[in-house]
Amino acid sequence: MARRAKIWKVRDDYRPLLKRIKKLFPTVLGHIKTKRVLLIGFENPSSGFIAQIRRNSFPWAMALPDYDYVITFWSTRFDHKPKSYKLYVMLHELLHIPEGGFDRKNKHTYRKLKKHNVEDFSELINAYGIHLHRVKDIFQGEKALLIVSKKKTDHGEKIR
Repeated sequence: MARRAKIWKVRDDYRPLLKRIKKLFPTVLGHIKTKRVLLIGFENPSSGFIAQIRRNSFPWAMALPDYDYVITFWSTRFDHKPKSYKLYVMLHELLHIPEGGFDRKNKHTYRKLKKHNVEDFSELINAYGIHLHRVKDIFQGEKALLIVSKKKTDHGEKIR
């Protein structure tokens, strides 16, 4: 049986999601330069991820010098998800970009990525639920994260 090839394309129609999530999270994503993030989608019957961020490194950086990062989306599934879920995915991927990720002068952070770390992403899990049952709260922006943080301090837990 022949295997169906992936169909790749630039997805500028995802850019409004990128801009919207940055507006909803101005403090958390203040360092993100939306014009320097390339958005790509692919169609395929299966994938190991719905979205994945990569740094734009050699040799692709030579062909695409205007971009520091590339977010790849499994469009086959992503396109049919609710807007709240799409915003959550975009937020999650952008959180991998460290402060200084767009700073060419900073060789320690330029075009680098943060790895998945339970502590780094625990705020998202606390705010939206492990199974994303509260993902619609993403429209509250940073307010939803602050509510979770306040609940933690009210119960005597430390916030890092």
